[in-house]
Amino acid sequence: MAMPWVIGLDEAGYGPNLGPLVQAASAVWVPQPTDCVWQKLASVVAKVADARRGDARIWVDDSKKVHAHPQGDERLERTVLTLTTGQATTWEQWLGRHAIGDSLADLRGESWFDGAFDLPWAASTSEIAAGHAAFVDACATAGIQLGGIWAVITPTPRFNAWLDQDTSKGAVLARGVMALLQATRQAIPGEDALEYAIDKQGGRHFYAPMLQTAFPDAWVTPISERASGSRYRLDGVERTIHLNFEPKADGHHWTVALASMVCKYLRELSMHQFNRFWQSHVSPLTVTAGYPVDAKRFYAQIQPAMARLGLSEAQVWRRK
Repeated sequence: MAMPWVIGLDEAGYGPNLGPLVQAASAVWVPQPTDCVWQKLASVVAKVADARRGDARIWVDDSKKVHAHPQGDERLERTVLTLTTGQATTWEQWLGRHAIGDSLADLRGESWFDGAFDLPWAASTSEIAAGHAAFVDACATAGIQLGGIWAVITPTPRFNAWLDQDTSKGAVLARGVMALLQATRQAIPGEDALEYAIDKQGGRHFYAPMLQTAFPDAWVTPISERASGSRYRLDGVERTIHLNFEPKADGHHWTVALASMVCKYLRELSMHQFNRFWQSHVSPLTVTAGYPVDAKRFYAQIQPAMARLGLSEAQVWRRK
């Protein structure tokens, strides 16, 4: 019996008016369908609540819990770089390896984007390298394979352009989910089953139309569609594929938690550059996370600079 690839999807930045929407997926192959990756890799990976003082393990958990820690940025970066490159690089090089679709091209068009920005940004290069080596060894011992990490980054101009086409914010989110579903299916080789765990999208319960668009060669069969979770099976395809949309999935699935951390890390790095850019043109200017209320304050302060730079509202302010 073929063992499954377990794939998790999540997002960060759905609510803000400033900065990009980030969506990501991560995949692992496990020896048994019921294996818990946190348990199998407990020597090198921990949840925030399980971490001990002086613990050298990386954290894989709900990104909100990780980022709330006093060393939140460092912990996010340490995990993401440990499980992707294992070495220092530039942001553009990282994106070239993991961003899909038009993500990198869209970012290059942003006035605030600095692709030459050195990584790591907040974490230690030596800790990342040591953590990467330990993680590889632990995976080999446990028989687990990290299949990859993929990201879709949607800056404001692209976000607004899609709103013009789709009219709904949820449809913009669905575009990223479909891109990640297609990319992971194509990237993961062989005939092993694909088991998707996806954090519920905006409280919706019905995803069959979106999945049919993402997998036009398949027959999408709903198994259950409830508030507690919506589960689907794809029939008529080359391998077994199941998809489960679940509330708070980042607390239950290792791959969703990792995707959550990738999203949050990329979002925080984007906002670091976004704030740095505008502070170079407006002084004094307090940084923003881009969420409603404070975003209005920030946007009002940068409008004179926007006019000088020739930047329109559609290039900076997300309408929804």
